[in-house]
Amino acid sequence: MIMPETYLANAKKIASRIRKEFQKHAFNHGIKLTVSLGLVELSENEDANSIFKRLDRLLYDFKNSGRNKLSF
Repeated sequence: MIMPETYLANAKKIASRIRKEFQKHAFNHGIKLTVSLGLVELSENEDANSIFKRLDRLLYDFKNSGRNKLSF
């Protein structure tokens, strides 16, 4: 999700709400799922490739340290 003109503090609140709503939702057949979300803030002179690399590192950290997390 891209949130232009959104400060990181506000993005954290939004992502946290999404994670909590996803966790409490009952999917078909009573299946419960969780989601991990990684947030990065665009730095000056940064390109898309750099952003995706940082996000990719966060996702690998989730895989190694557990699920249902929010990280930035």
